[in-house]
Amino acid sequence: MSQVNKILVIKGKSQYGQMRCAMDEMIKGFLSKGCLVTILDLIHDEDEHIRLKLDFAKDYDLIFSMNLVGIDLYRDSICAEKAIFWSFLEDHPYHHHSRISMAEGKVLLSCCDRHHVMYIEKNYPHIPWTCFMPHGGIVGEAENKPFSERKYDVVFIGSLGKEDDILSAVNMLKNKYGSEIDSLIETILCNESLDIEDYIEQLIVQNDDLKNRSVYADVMSDFSVLDIYRRFLKRKKLLDTLADNGISVSIFGNGWDGLSDKTKSVHTLMGSIDHDKIGRIMGDSRYVLNDMPFFHDGTHDRVFAAMQCGAVCVTDSSSLFDELYMNMNEVVFYDTDRLDQLTHILKELFDNEDQAKEIAMQGFKAAREQTWKNRAKDIVEIAEGL
Repeated sequence: MSQVNKILVIKGKSQYGQMRCAMDEMIKGFLSKGCLVTILDLIHDEDEHIRLKLDFAKDYDLIFSMNLVGIDLYRDSICAEKAIFWSFLEDHPYHHHSRISMAEGKVLLSCCDRHHVMYIEKNYPHIPWTCFMPHGGIVGEAENKPFSERKYDVVFIGSLGKEDDILSAVNMLKNKYGSEIDSLIETILCNESLDIEDYIEQLIVQNDDLKNRSVYADVMSDFSVLDIYRRFLKRKKLLDTLADNGISVSIFGNGWDGLSDKTKSVHTLMGSIDHDKIGRIMGDSRYVLNDMPFFHDGTHDRVFAAMQCGAVCVTDSSSLFDELYMNMNEVVFYDTDRLDQLTHILKELFDNEDQAKEIAMQGFKAAREQTWKNRAKDIVEIAEGL
C-alpha cells in the first residue's frame, strides 16, 4: 500500500488495563512516524461519537486494535473498502475464534508466537495476511531504583482465578463431547509442555462424529478452557513449591485467596493493581517471577518489562527466548518440571547479589529496544510494504 498517514486506534477493555497501556505506548510510536492518530475508545466514547468516527473511516489508511477488538465495526463500515485492519493477538488464536471467523476485508493478524501464525494460515484461510510480532515492554514512570535499595525481593504479577469456575467450564466441555474425552483431558492437563492442538487433531481423526459436526477450529475453541486450567495449575504449583522451600513472593493480582493456608502464610498477597503501576513495582523489585503462557515459540510482555525495569527476570522459556537471551546472563530460565532447581538457583542468587546485579544489568541492556513504541513503528513500515 502507499504511505500510512492516518491511523484509527480502537481501544477496548482489558484485564488491569494491560492492552490499553500497551496501545498508549504504540500511539507514541505511530506519532513518531509522522502519522495522524485518531483514538476510538469503546469504553468512554458515546455511541454518537463512535458513529461519527466510523463515518469518516474511509479516510484512514490503517486501523489498529488488539485481540480483534472492533472487528465488527470494521466489517460493517465503509472503511473495509480501503483501510487495513491490523490486530495484534496477545493470546492463542483459539481464544478469539469467533472474532477471527467473522473478520472480513483487508485484515492482518500479527501473533506473538511463530506457531500461531501457522495456526491461522491453516485454519482461517480467509485472513489475507498474518505475521509474527513479539510483545513489547512498558517501563515505569519512575526511574528504576538501585538494585540493593529496592523494596521487594521477589514479585509475581498475575491472576490465579477461581478453580470452581474453571472446573465448571471443564465439566461443560465433558458434557458436550461425552465421557470418551475424560482420559484425553487428563493427558492434556498432565503434559503442559505439549500443545493442545496435537491432541485435538488426534481426537478428530479418531472420532467420526466430531468430524461430521465440527471443524477443527471450532473444536479447538471449545477446548481452549483446558489451556486456562493448565495455566491455573501451573501457577499454583510454582507458588506452592516456592512456599514449601521458604521463598516468599509478593503477589500482585486477583484470585490468590484460593491458595492453601500454608502457601499464603509464606507469601504476601498484595491485591490487584492497574497496569500503569506495574512498571513502578518492577522498578522497585530485585526479582520478577514470570510464568509463560503455552507459547512454546513466542514471547510475553512481562519478560521484556521486567528486564527493562532493571530486575532479574525469572521465567520459563520458549524457543524464541532461547534464541534471544542466554540463561544466567541476561535472564534466569527455569524448567517447570524441575522447580526444585529454581529454588536452589534463587537461594544462590540471594547469597550472591553481585551476580544478580550483573544479570539485571545485562538484561536491561538486552531488552531496552523491545518496546511497544518500536512495535508500532514496525507496523507502519510493514503496512506500507503490503
